Formats: sequence, C-alpha cells, structure tokens
Amino acid sequence: MGISTRTVAGLVMLTAGSLLTGCVANSSNPTVAVRRASMTDDAASIALTLGNPGGRRLTINRVDYELSHGEMALPVASGYWTGDVDLPAGGEAELTLDIKFDEPPLEPDSTLLHLSGVLGHKDHTGFLWLKSMDLGETAFKLDVQAEGESR
Repeated sequence: MGISTRTVAGLVMLTAGSLLTGCVANSSNPTVAVRRASMTDDAASIALTLGNPGGRRLTINRVDYELSHGEMALPVASGYWTGDVDLPAGGEAELTLDIKFDEPPLEPDSTLLHLSGVLGHKDHTGFLWLKSMDLGETAFKLDVQAEGESR
C-alpha cells in the first residue's frame, strides 16, 4: 500500500503551517498605556505609549478606536489612524491621537475618557524568507482622566 499524492500534499501543508504557527507563537503582542490626555468641548488629544515586551522589532501600522466619555461611557467618537510606528525589541514609542468628537459629551463636568480599540501590527521576524509578518491585531481598553477644560 503506497502513500497517495493527496496524503503527501497534506503533510507538506501541515508542516508548513506548523512552521508558521511556531513563528507567530514566538511573537509578542504590543502593550498600550496612556501617557497623557487632554480634552476640550469638542475634541480630545491622547498620547499613547506603545510597548514591545518581545525580542523582535514590531511596526504598528493601524489603530482602530472608539472613544467614550463620562461615567455612562457614551460613545463620542470613532475612527482610525494609519502610518508606521517602529517598536524596537524591548522598547517603547509614543503615538498621539487627536480625536474630534462626533457627538458632544452629555456629562458636562466629567473629564473621564474611555479609549478602546485594536492595534494592527507587523512582526519583523527574519524567519526563513520572511522580512516581516502581518500578525493581525491586538485589542486594548483604557480609562483615563483627561486634563484641560471640562464642559
């Protein structure tokens, strides 16, 4: 009884998938923290510290976000940022999001902001023939007291 071509092709695909899965498993997810935040009646500026706890360089290339306001956490804005922020292995970088409100905040005395979203990132693996691998997304959720004017 011989091995069929279909069986050999399946084994090759399984081996290739295992190699790539091993590569992704060695990658780390970036971290997100608020460095500072300020707000006015119609906008917020949030400086983020992006961290890379892993051993390979990452590039953040997209941030999808939703911003909510006050104790009731009612949404006031959503959007995205695209570009390239280099995160060295074991290092940090800063990214500031300037967000114009889509809706006016309903709690005039509150400076509480809730930022949630997803970071899109690439891992610069150096694994086999790959210069980088688009790893997908890392979710985050942050609460912060903003400085500046309250409504």
